Amino acid sequence: MFLDVKTAYGAIGNGTTNDRTAFTNADAAGGTLYVPRGTYLIGSNLTLTSDIRFEQGAKLKPAAGVAVTLAGSLDAGVFQVFDLTNAGSVVTPKAVQRMIPQWWGAVATGGSTTNDATAIQAAIDACSTTAGIVYFPPGHYRTTATLTIPATENGMMLVGAGWSFGATPANNSGSFIEYSGTSGEALKIGPSTSSGSIVYNLYMKDLAVQATSSSYSGNLVDMRMVGKARFDNVGFLGLELATSATAGALMYGNAWVDVQFIRCWFRTALTGVKKAALSGWGDYTDVVVFDGCEFGRCDTSIDLQGSVQSVSVDRSTFEPAVSGAAAPVLIAGACTSVARSWFGDSNGTAGTWVRVGGSGGSVTGNYVTGGVVGIEVMTGTFAVAVESNTLDLNGTAVLVKGTANTRVSNNHMNVPNNGVGVDVEVDTSCVISNNTLYPAGTLSTGFILRAGSAGVLNQLRSASTTTAVNDLSSGGWTITQYYDTTFASAVGGFSPSRFANVKSATDQATAETDGRLNFNYVVGRYGVESQGYFALTGTGAGNPASSTRFIGGASTTTDLYINAPSRIRLDISGSHALELNLDPTTNDYSAAVLLVRQGGAWTAKRVYQGAADSAGTGRRRLEVDN
Repeated sequence: MFLDVKTAYGAIGNGTTNDRTAFTNADAAGGTLYVPRGTYLIGSNLTLTSDIRFEQGAKLKPAAGVAVTLAGSLDAGVFQVFDLTNAGSVVTPKAVQRMIPQWWGAVATGGSTTNDATAIQAAIDACSTTAGIVYFPPGHYRTTATLTIPATENGMMLVGAGWSFGATPANNSGSFIEYSGTSGEALKIGPSTSSGSIVYNLYMKDLAVQATSSSYSGNLVDMRMVGKARFDNVGFLGLELATSATAGALMYGNAWVDVQFIRCWFRTALTGVKKAALSGWGDYTDVVVFDGCEFGRCDTSIDLQGSVQSVSVDRSTFEPAVSGAAAPVLIAGACTSVARSWFGDSNGTAGTWVRVGGSGGSVTGNYVTGGVVGIEVMTGTFAVAVESNTLDLNGTAVLVKGTANTRVSNNHMNVPNNGVGVDVEVDTSCVISNNTLYPAGTLSTGFILRAGSAGVLNQLRSASTTTAVNDLSSGGWTITQYYDTTFASAVGGFSPSRFANVKSATDQATAETDGRLNFNYVVGRYGVESQGYFALTGTGAGNPASSTRFIGGASTTTDLYINAPSRIRLDISGSHALELNLDPTTNDYSAAVLLVRQGGAWTAKRVYQGAADSAGTGRRRLEVDN
């Protein structure tokens, strides 16, 4: 049953006569209140328990300081139904689950003269005691003042109809809050002081917030003391055609707990998301998730440092800054993760894509292209894993500055033009394993192990390296199982006791056919260090079990014990080789000759028979003449 407040209960609707009595009587009769065209002044506080329907052109106008509470449901179209020019207010409990700014006079047409800030704020305030929804129908909601969501509004939902941004604001479509100010915030979430209460259960979806001034220098959204907030398909945008980033940060603040950014966009600012050091406010950012987000045209994409725990970046895309440089993700805290994301399209002249610090973090399964440094493990970092990434850039793929226990493993690195695969500056217990290096051009150095660093480097594979490993650590590293397909000047700076199983592509292929055996390190009589495979053939060639390998360790003499008859052949990078022939018929050691080839003709060296093995095995010692 509809109850017409004007025709049945005598409301005037001229905007100056107090119609409170008419509404009170209609509400007491039960049924749905019907409000025809007109402006109805309410002179004192009023609570309506009945459902209410507004005709287009009908408005409630509370007097100054008067609150009208609508406890029933509300039925109205996309037009104004509340007139707050007298500084009154309207409160809508849970029965009105969705409100639109147009009910308070928003026009959502954009332009340079409209200002929807008051209407939007009134819709937000109407949900102050309820977990209400403010719905933004498609339109350009131009604002000149900061919108606020204080701590009293727990459970607030701001929901749009989706959005798509254009080169200019005029080309935007969908639901946009367009802030035209040159400073300040478009939206402020949280209490006004650090002694206020935390905002809980905030939800924004399918809505974009954009700074439209080319000289805007503020932080677009300021969020402090917020728990369990979720942003889903929300755009945080600067001016798309700006030739330089002027906005401070698109999301700025501190004291966040359980905040999720799902399929959000952050574009054109000095920083996309920034944890700020705010004097007097709590310093913590815990459990923050970026999933399926896109960052572009930001000088720094994410900057979360200090008291930070459990930050996760997953399945997201990172494009370069306005300048074309890499726009880093910088996270320093405990138990952080950057995974399954794409970083690229930078001009390759500046910047680091991922910088991770703290303890217990991981950078896994990402594709990184462009930039000067792909992934940096920051100073003072403990127990960070850099694993299963593909890095394709001009510069350094992985830069390790961490204090201890960094692990760099299972990465594929394409670092041409005199780049570096892994550069370890500081870490004292680093593990580098199972990585591959395949440069498209000249790779200056595969791995640099600098003074003061230490660790284990093993099971590596590279191609076309000028210097595969440059060890400057003065004995800090153990290097094992390195495979280089060209092996040109591949290794330098190693101590024999720390180097094992290094081989070239030729050695690998031969080993599969003639039963070659690995050796650890050979130091000749002249102190020459040789790396490669040690092949023993003879009776039963191709069967390594038919011959035995024994290698000594002195730098002046290397003891090689074999079972005769046999032939020892040592290939080093295809151009350096040694071959020792024993008489296969007489087993005459005295007739043995060592042939030496170094990039030219073979040179014969006499081999002398030494004393028999004291253990009675029948083996004899061979010594080579200078």
